[in-house]
Amino acid sequence: MTQVVPCSANWQLCAVKVGWDFLTPQVYGRQDWVGVFENVENAQNDPAGTYKYGGWQWADAGSPYSTNITANDGYVIAYIVWNYGTKSYQAVAISAPY
Repeated sequence: MTQVVPCSANWQLCAVKVGWDFLTPQVYGRQDWVGVFENVENAQNDPAGTYKYGGWQWADAGSPYSTNITANDGYVIAYIVWNYGTKSYQAVAISAPY
């Protein structure tokens, strides 16, 4: 779930509230996180290097969380996990583009 809250003065988008639901509380690992990305490709190809600064949170910190990132066309939210085999982060769930 993503919610965008507009500013009242100039209608510029001011905040993104990110939430997610788990089927079971054990699905997240110690290094899993949720982040905001400019597009699907960034989330898929280099999640650790392309998330929006200030737009992420460790999954075990809970849901939801808010950020002041301005939402733009194409932005997505992704659930990122540590792949122990490749020793890198990878996206396992990506929202539809904003």
